[in-house]
Amino acid sequence: MGKSTTAKMFADEGVPVWDADEVVHDLYSEGGAGVEPVAALCPDCRTCHGIDRKKLRSWIGQDKTRLEALENTVHPLVTENRRKFLSTTDAEIVLLDIPLLYETGAEKFCQAVVVVSAPPDEQRRRVLVRPDQTEENFRALLSRQMPDAEKRSRADYVIQTTTLQNAKDQIVLDTETTGFDPETGDRIVEIGAIELIGHIATDQKFHRYINPERAMPDDAKAVHGLDDEFLKDKPVFRDIGQAFLEFVGDAPLIIHNAAFDMRFINAELRWAGLPVIREDRAIDTLAIARRKFPGAPASLDALCRRFGIDNSARTVHGALVDSEILAEVYLELIGGRQPDFALTHAPDTETEKNTSWKPSLRPKPLAPRLTEAERMTHQAFINEIGAEELWRHRS
Repeated sequence: MGKSTTAKMFADEGVPVWDADEVVHDLYSEGGAGVEPVAALCPDCRTCHGIDRKKLRSWIGQDKTRLEALENTVHPLVTENRRKFLSTTDAEIVLLDIPLLYETGAEKFCQAVVVVSAPPDEQRRRVLVRPDQTEENFRALLSRQMPDAEKRSRADYVIQTTTLQNAKDQIVLDTETTGFDPETGDRIVEIGAIELIGHIATDQKFHRYINPERAMPDDAKAVHGLDDEFLKDKPVFRDIGQAFLEFVGDAPLIIHNAAFDMRFINAELRWAGLPVIREDRAIDTLAIARRKFPGAPASLDALCRRFGIDNSARTVHGALVDSEILAEVYLELIGGRQPDFALTHAPDTETEKNTSWKPSLRPKPLAPRLTEAERMTHQAFINEIGAEELWRHRS
């Protein structure tokens, strides 16, 4: 939930938005194409202003079969409206704002699916502040929807909307550990995180080496190069955990192989007596890459090769370096190095569209900035070099 606000962000960037809720509202309003068909099902819902939606909800609640009858009446009208919208736009990207996308099978019309999500308590609060909404209506609404966790698992992209700013800000992070499983005693030894605003990295970073309070296995040392001697004077996790939570805030977390890092982070937070982070806040770039390039290697190094990203600084695994690289990889995975979804300036006129810029000589050379004394000194230096240099014989 929070999709309408998120959809407006797309609209503000110039993306044409088709809103299914708005279409239904128009269908039910006076003169709308849905008024007479719906009134034929529920005559008491007919008013001089169209369909009374409160009465319609009450009518549906009296008999579960009535909802199916209503959907069979209204959905074809909505589908036809969507078809007309798509046939009359020439935009490269459009956004379909559909509450029951998966439930109605409408995802088959989309090249990518973005699920807008919020915690259950926030979902409930947003519904109940609306006029005429009750706890009973909220439960009925949820019963008709696919569980949020399943929608997130099917989505190409997930936008968390605990707050409005969360829809724009994200944190890219990575960890290094002593092994593979915190439940068998393995610990985090390094955390690196960077802030993204509008998919662009800022200068805000969080980086800590952590004393794991245990010996470093040779296999783990070979991966990240961190040993007992280096880590012995570093803080333990309980001393940096609160600062980490304050840095990440409520923002979505971009992580490569998110299940691994989230398992370790939440184990450390529990041991430190701190609040754990909801796993649904994590956006897994490994999962995105596997969906986008099925059967292809999806490691961070493999994705760097695919996208031509310089990872020469990655001589060993390092949490901060890997986060910085992952920020670039993530940007490519969601549509390339132009993070505004190709929403840069489009030509406004035919002249602009048909004109391409070509380099040419300046009509009037720039005035020299050398003083006469500097020019003479340079000329004397050139004369000392000799007469055989190539630049003396240029045509």
